[in-house]
Amino acid sequence: RRFILTTIHCHLRTSHSENNRTMSTIKRIGTEVNPNMSSANVYNGILYTRGCTDPSGGDLVSQTKNILAQIDKLLVEGGTDKSN
Repeated sequence: RRFILTTIHCHLRTSHSENNRTMSTIKRIGTEVNPNMSSANVYNGILYTRGCTDPSGGDLVSQTKNILAQIDKLLVEGGTDKSN
């Protein structure tokens, strides 16, 4: 059984007015299953993901596709996408 772990750090697009203020709050994403652990956090304009895994037991290609889909979902929930 193989697992692929990944951590992504993405800068979020911000408007000019948002760049002039300090973000000091942490937005937690993916706390539905366990409120003590988030799948991603947004802090100071950067989205940080925790390690993403795919326990499906599929081959490397299918696991990679599943993990990238998880990351896409986290990016959308965090207000960004892969173009950043």
